[in-house]
Parts: sequence; structure tokens; C-alpha cells
Amino acid sequence: KNTQMREILGIPRGHRNPSSKLSVGVVTFKDRDGPSLSNRPHVVAMREYLASREIRDVDFEIFDLQFVGADELLQKHFDILVLDARQESLPAFLQGVERLPFSKLADYVLVAGSYLSSPDTAAIVRQKIKDKLPRAFIADRESEPALAGLAEFVLNPGMPILLAPNLTISTSVEEVRTQDERTDISFLKQGIYPFTEELKKSPWFNYFVEMSRGCYFAHCTFCQDWMLHGRGWRPYPVENAIQVFRELNLAGIGTVFTFDKSFWGDDLERAEKIARGLIAIGNKVRYTVALRADDVIQGEYLLELFKQSGMSLVFIGPESYEENTLRRFAKGTDAATNLEAIRILREHHIDFGLGFIIDPLSTIDELGRSLTIMSQ
Repeated sequence: KNTQMREILGIPRGHRNPSSKLSVGVVTFKDRDGPSLSNRPHVVAMREYLASREIRDVDFEIFDLQFVGADELLQKHFDILVLDARQESLPAFLQGVERLPFSKLADYVLVAGSYLSSPDTAAIVRQKIKDKLPRAFIADRESEPALAGLAEFVLNPGMPILLAPNLTISTSVEEVRTQDERTDISFLKQGIYPFTEELKKSPWFNYFVEMSRGCYFAHCTFCQDWMLHGRGWRPYPVENAIQVFRELNLAGIGTVFTFDKSFWGDDLERAEKIARGLIAIGNKVRYTVALRADDVIQGEYLLELFKQSGMSLVFIGPESYEENTLRRFAKGTDAATNLEAIRILREHHIDFGLGFIIDPLSTIDELGRSLTIMSQ
């Protein structure tokens, strides 16, 4: 099977100088139209994950097209070129594929991004790029193991390409999906984004950090996070979280947003340790968190502590206040729980943001009932 895949993909055998460094380039794209700019913490995670897998002799370059032009990129050639196709920058990614000769810049092109965890969206992307990137590998699950597996394949030409995890390999003949592997984040470090100074020059920049992956609930029918990260919740170690904020304070970042679907997860003891740790280091960074409504209720006793540690806003996703809709969403909460969470946040004088979904299966009456409660 591996031999067939090599022949179909036209994979060269032993073409590299084995004594040379592995060269990896990562290209990121501007988010959807608008003035806002943001960092890419998952790109830094890719670099750190390669090091954790002892793939250390690597030239790892990031080309963030929010800040740099393509001229320098076009002068390069890489063993592996990673194209970041995350949801917010998908239009710019597709435009870049049309305009720039990515397939000529590397022996292997890896297309990675959270948006690709949806099979339907991944199929659309493959259709759009098939002429421009005919031999691209798609990382449609977590990208760190996919990149590490592809790197090991490049460094060891005898290794079967099908052993590289989290890939969907498409050819004109067939489509092959390789084994699943989740990133071990228990020892993964997060560094400051290389373009932080450029970000800070814009009044519209958003700085994101990641404290955990996945969701301990992971049953909501509208959420594709479990397709990307698998079911279950995986936290970074507490000391990692504290170190990230220590570095953010030194870098002069004033406000950050957390990626996490549930910042506390199902471990309130860990959450308390993070809050106390941030207070101990004198954290000055204001940060927002996302919580489920039932998280707010169960962890109410932590809210004042988190306010002291720098938490400035809580985002929760009631999605609807109509019971039939919530059951269709398999949200695991009801309207009363959602309302109670808002009452608690107001009582503690904590700013909050709310997320709602207009369900195309809802009746006019169901939407009306939800909107009525929202207005109250």
C-alpha cells in the first residue's frame, strides 16, 4: 500500500542530503476583511512540538502575511511548507493558493487548520486547491502530530507515509485517512508569538492563548471541536499557564483571549490553582475566558478570586432559551440554567458576552419564545 501511495503521489525516494537541516516554513494568512490582527498560537505549538519529539535540527520559519510580504517567501525552498487554513483566514488562504506558487516552494505541502476538521469543509478545500496543490497533504485533525509525522517521513525515506498521523491523502485514484493521534500537551510549552511587537502597533489586535484543548462535555451537535481535538478535555499543566502569563506581562500585552472551549473544564481545583498563581506573580494582563453556564454555577465560589487574578470578561454560549432547540443541540443545559449563570455574573459585577445560534429547524414560535427571554 505504501509503495502504491508513493507512486501515485510521485513521492521521491532519498532525494534529501541526510546531513542537512530539515527546513520547515509556515505561512499564515490575514483574517477575514476588517482591521483586526491576531497572533497564531498553534503555529508556535507546532515548532515546540517538533522539539518535544526530538526533531531538533530544524530551520523553522514563520511567514505571517498579516505583517510581511510574499517576496521573501518566494526566494525560499523548504522540505515542508505548512499552509495555515484556519476558519477566520480561509478566504485569504484560497486567494493565496491562486496567486502564489506554493507547490514550487517545497518538496511537501501540508495544509492544516481547525476549519478542516469538518469533512464537508475539508472536501470543499480539497476541490478548490486540487489544481494548484495536487500533492498536498491535508491535516484534518490536530496539526502538530501531522507535521511531526511528515517530518519523520522526510528524514527517514524508508518510513511508510501512512504512518504519519492525522492526514488525509487525496489522489485522483483514492483518498486515504491515516491513524488518529492527539497532541500530548502535558509538556508542551507556549512561547510568545514572533510578531508580537508588530501586533502591538495596531489598535485592533487580538492576542490569543490556549490553556486546554477539547471539552469535557463534547456532545453539542453544532460543535466541531471534538472532530479536531477528539472527545474529552486536556489541560495544559498549571505551571505552563502561569509561565505563559509571566511572559505576557514581560512582553507588555494588556489583554488576551483564551481559546479554550471551557477554561475551567471539569477540574475546579486546577482552576483555583491558576487563579492563585496569577495573583502570586502580580499579573497585570486582563483576560477573557469561555465557560459553560453550568460551569459558572458550580464554580461561583471562584469568581471573585478570578476577578482578582485579572479575569475581565466571561463568554458563555446559551445558544437558545427555548427548550426544544436546546434538546436538538444536545447542549446539556436548559433555559433556567442559562438565566441563572447570567444572574450570578451580574451579582459579581463581571462583564459577560453571550453566544446564540439561530437554528434553521426552529419554528417561528420557538424563535419568538427565545427572543422574548433574551430581551428580558
